[in-house]
Amino acid sequence: MKLSALLRAVRLQFWADLRPNLVGLGLISTLFTPALLIGISKLVDHVDTDIVTSYGTFMVAGMFGGFAGMVGMQIMTEMYSERYSGNLLRIRTLPHGSLVWACAKTASASLLVVFMMTVLLIGGRVIIPGADFTAGQILLAVLALILIIAASAPLGFIVGSFVNGVYSMMISTLVWLAVLGTSGGPFPLDLLPGWLQAIQRVGPFYWGGHLARSILLPQQAGASEVTGSFAPGLAILILVAWMIGGFVLAIFLVNTSLKKQSISSLEKIQSTMRAQTGM
Repeated sequence: MKLSALLRAVRLQFWADLRPNLVGLGLISTLFTPALLIGISKLVDHVDTDIVTSYGTFMVAGMFGGFAGMVGMQIMTEMYSERYSGNLLRIRTLPHGSLVWACAKTASASLLVVFMMTVLLIGGRVIIPGADFTAGQILLAVLALILIIAASAPLGFIVGSFVNGVYSMMISTLVWLAVLGTSGGPFPLDLLPGWLQAIQRVGPFYWGGHLARSILLPQQAGASEVTGSFAPGLAILILVAWMIGGFVLAIFLVNTSLKKQSISSLEKIQSTMRAQTGM
């Protein structure tokens, strides 16, 4: 396949994936998440001397980076839906289908999350008094968001490769939300038990929030971080490691998962789905 044809196929798949989220009820659903996060931040906003900034500002900055991990959950959800609908089986039969599908899925989910998190950041600046981010800070944070998303997106393919039923989908979603909620975005990580802090310290979600906070908050606020101060260089190194390692593993698992798609496997998945939902 020529590069031009490959790019055209990716573009068509990209728009097919993205369009439902930006039109009609899809747009309302997309805007609901950042609006909810802004509302919560406004509700709990107060001056906090421990984090040297208002609590609402801390939440907006931390969730901007940490909750970018929703890109992985978006990919996982769509991968599950397309496996059940038989779309993954169709993709397997197309020339370079897995490559086109994976590239388009990564691009569409990433752009969607960039849009949501930018709404969160700009909306937070308007609604929360202490969130007086400058235009330069917002631009730098959006650029950092690209790296954060690139580190988080492969996890969606990795987890999605193992999600084959309603129960596994529910458990995966709940675990994902729990990990995002304890990533240090809504509240400082040092408030959590030590074992949970240890898990978050090696994951991309905490370091995504850490990188965003280092850009958007006063340097004194870094005293509340597990490192004792902001360490954006360390955060970038960890995120790059997750991006490289994640995509290598994701490519292998996606190819393996697609090779297992067949008429019989689709019928089995659909039969299991009907049994689990009582249909």
